[in-house]
Amino acid sequence: MDAPRAPIIQYGVENKTIPGDPKGWKLKDCGNIAHWNDSERYEDFPKFGETDFERREDPRIAAIQRFLSSVASRDSTVCKDGDTVRDTAEELVVDLVVEGFSVRYIKLHDVCYKDKDSYRKAKRAKKVAELSDAKMYAVESPMGRDIENFLMAQRIHSGKAPEVPMHRPTPTNPQGSENRKSWYKMMRGDACRAFWVKTTRCQRDAMRTEALNPPKEILSLIKQIRDDDNSHTKDHFWSYQRDEAAAADTEIYEVVNKDILLVVDKNSELLLCKFKGLFHFLYGEYEVDKVEEAVRKWASLPPLPLPETSRHMVDDFIRDTKHPEMDLEKATTLEEIEQRQQCVVHYGTWAMKGRHNPDRVWSTVDTLFERGASRKVLENYPRVLMPTFTQYVLGLGSEVVRFLFSALLPDEYQTHTDQTDVDFGFAGLVPLGNYKGGNLCFPQLGMQVPYQRGDSVVFRGSEMEHFVADWTGYRIFLLYTNHQPVRNYAYRAIGRLPPKPNDPWNPERGQRSLQSSEPNSALYSPCWMEPAEQEPEELYEADIHGAAYMGRWDSSEVSGSSSGTDFDRGRLVVALPPAEETPQA
Repeated sequence: MDAPRAPIIQYGVENKTIPGDPKGWKLKDCGNIAHWNDSERYEDFPKFGETDFERREDPRIAAIQRFLSSVASRDSTVCKDGDTVRDTAEELVVDLVVEGFSVRYIKLHDVCYKDKDSYRKAKRAKKVAELSDAKMYAVESPMGRDIENFLMAQRIHSGKAPEVPMHRPTPTNPQGSENRKSWYKMMRGDACRAFWVKTTRCQRDAMRTEALNPPKEILSLIKQIRDDDNSHTKDHFWSYQRDEAAAADTEIYEVVNKDILLVVDKNSELLLCKFKGLFHFLYGEYEVDKVEEAVRKWASLPPLPLPETSRHMVDDFIRDTKHPEMDLEKATTLEEIEQRQQCVVHYGTWAMKGRHNPDRVWSTVDTLFERGASRKVLENYPRVLMPTFTQYVLGLGSEVVRFLFSALLPDEYQTHTDQTDVDFGFAGLVPLGNYKGGNLCFPQLGMQVPYQRGDSVVFRGSEMEHFVADWTGYRIFLLYTNHQPVRNYAYRAIGRLPPKPNDPWNPERGQRSLQSSEPNSALYSPCWMEPAEQEPEELYEADIHGAAYMGRWDSSEVSGSSSGTDFDRGRLVVALPPAEETPQA
């Protein structure tokens, strides 16, 4: 029997000598092969210019924009020519045709976007949750707390448990103290992974049986775990399988296949808009192809990190059970590797958590090209291409989303609303690639929508649970979000908000500097800080597309568009079939 073939590259292993790819470099924490100094790839990158931003000449574009604006203005006659599909105490559903586009308008009488609980308390949301759970329970039950405690106790007893992390030393406790809360959280995540990943149903049933009557030597450990840790944990692997099974059942998730879908709350405030083929409608097939080609080629230039396992927990489970064709280690050629890339990259800027009006914003590691940077890399072609990639590639995707924002969300698009966090904010999405399946599902709405190349979707990502159904093929995502702390900083810099005392552009700061050289002058405090407020953790841009996505861009980047906006530059995604979405984008 022939020996197993050694993989070309491996997860978690750095490789600078890739057979057949002398300029390729696989970093251990990355999901692609980078090519810093490949001049041929640089020359082969698509060329862009201002003409790429020219929209098609089609009178329907302006007409559709006027229709969407009427929806935003809560025009009561917007559906007067439509056909009523449902009119109940919970919702009004109307179908109509606008400029040849099929439109579905849904008004939810039992949901208010400012009340997060109203989504899950609605009858439709409860029905979806009950039917989804029942469908999966008929297949297999969750791991359960007892099995989790049992597996943790086994690991501790065998001496294979990780070291307990320590809290930082304090004046009252100079030695520090054990952070057992963090330790238990890590152990529970590992136990859940050990139960589901690379196990058969028979093996899992055997673990369930053994957990009912555990060996005497670990009984005391199980009791200690129960007493020490009463935290809530979620079985993400079971939830992923539940959602996938439910999404395949149109009795649970109604498929809404219209050109334009509009969902509003009881006050006619927008919750969701999906526009089929909007990229093609605005710019044509040529530009869609060009942007997609650029994204594919960019994904083989800089090193792009793998998804964090803490936020993309079921990736390896998907590869093992449903999509072995997406496993990098099973690729037999360099071409196959490029089709299996999976990456999460954060470009642009970020602000310190809890500071909604920050003194500083910071560039991410990937924006600075410092991930795996070597002094030996003198020819950094990704850095040279970065302005083109941000201005034109992500810029064109941004224009697609801006079309919806400018018509449906003029306040979000044009003016500052004193919003202090990302609650109630919108995410804008543009998928690309060559794939099948992958409907976008909304459990609280009991609805799924086809989600294909060139479509665009905007929705309140922080409040609305969502996940992407299973797909096959190569998929790319452009994801655009507003991040208010960064936007506040940009507003101060351009004068749309008053400067803070420490801002370098504050004119009073210069005057004070001339009046006094004392650094501790009463007029100027170098340690002035705004009161801290906790920024919500449920940021709506994360985990939205399962296994992989790449970074957000700050709106302060130079844009090739003539339209000014406060919308962040975007997030780009190279993805394999999706992981379960964790409600937060």
